[in-house]
Amino acid sequence: MGYFPVYLDLRGRRCVVIGDDDEAQAKAGALVEAGAEVTVICSESRPRFTEMAERNRITLHSRPYQPGDLRGAFLAISATTHDRPLSEAIHAEAERERCLLNVVDITDLCTWIYPALVRRGDATVAISTNGRSPAMASFLRREIDRALPPGYGMLLDVLADIRDELRREDNMPRARRWQDALNDDGTRGLIANGDRPGLRARLIARLTERGDD
Repeated sequence: MGYFPVYLDLRGRRCVVIGDDDEAQAKAGALVEAGAEVTVICSESRPRFTEMAERNRITLHSRPYQPGDLRGAFLAISATTHDRPLSEAIHAEAERERCLLNVVDITDLCTWIYPALVRRGDATVAISTNGRSPAMASFLRREIDRALPPGYGMLLDVLADIRDELRREDNMPRARRWQDALNDDGTRGLIANGDRPGLRARLIARLTERGDD
């Protein structure tokens, strides 16, 4: 395994996006949603970036990259695949600043790789091929997206709520009891039907029923 899989808490951390294409715009939006303080370096005018700046969601510098743009940054994404010398200069600054850097589609200049993602609410599956094949990562994302029921986001919300409730009551079941409740056919049926009240009631009943753990 060439890369260590990890989820980062970016809330309040300075992150920089360099570039003006669709990839840069999508990544900037994802960083904003993660709570990062996002600075965008964009040499071309892009309505999405302008709108985000007007809403104070990003700090926008409408100019090319300049040395010093990564000063104090925790993480950066550079959509500069078309310009290898520029990407190498950005990589060199990232190394000096100890900034985690992803250069889109140039794996040897990356210190982290942006995974393909499948989301069901707050449940997230991240897929990586260690940078060897973005096409394979996209293929796996589609396969997993088809396989995961849409109700898993609701399931996570219900489980988190029940967990908090049982913890307050000092009545936390063992791990095996949770897995038995989740693998129950009745539970799966309620998930498929989108029956949130029924799902909550059945899970609580299974988790708190008397019997061996």
